[in-house]
Amino acid sequence: AEVRGSVAQDLSGAFSEWNADASGTKASKYLYSFSASPDPAQRPLTREEYFELLDRTERSLKLVGQPRAVVLHSKEGRDHMHAVWSRIVVDQEKIKAVQISHDRLKLRTVAREFAREKGLELLKGDPRRKYKGRCVLLGNQVLNQDFETATFADMGNAPTLLEGARLTDAYGCLLGYFI
Repeated sequence: AEVRGSVAQDLSGAFSEWNADASGTKASKYLYSFSASPDPAQRPLTREEYFELLDRTERSLKLVGQPRAVVLHSKEGRDHMHAVWSRIVVDQEKIKAVQISHDRLKLRTVAREFAREKGLELLKGDPRRKYKGRCVLLGNQVLNQDFETATFADMGNAPTLLEGARLTDAYGCLLGYFI
C-alpha cells in the first residue's frame, strides 16, 4: 500500500487520522474511493500506467494533493488498483470537505480518453463505452463527444429534432408547399 498525506504510513492508521479530521466537519462521506480493473483479455497495465490513470482521475475530481491510500494487487489472476482519498481539507482557518460534483461524468471521460490513448477497448456493456455527448460551437460547428465533426446520423435522434421533422413533413404535405 502507498499512503500519502498522513503521519501513519499504514492503512489502518491513515484511515483513523482521516476519520479524526472529518470529525471537525459536517461531512458524512469524507472519503472518496476509486478502483480500476482492466479487462484481463487485453494487455495488462504497467504500474506507471495505473498511476497515470490515478493522477488523471485525481486531477479530474479536483483531489490533487489530498491525502490518499493506493493498493495495487492481483486477485484470481486479475490485476487491479484501489484508491481512497480523504475529502477533508485541513486549513489553518477552517476544516472543510472537497466538493465533488458530476464525478461519474468525469470518470467516464477519463476512462474513455485513457483507453483511447493506450489502445485499450472498453468492455461491451460498460456504460462508459456508450457515453455520448455533443458540443456545439458557433451553431454551425457541431462536434461529437470526441470533438470530431458530427455526421448527419449523429444529429437526428433527439426527440425535439424528431418532432420538428414530423412538423416539417406535415407542412410539406399541404397543397402548394414543397419541402
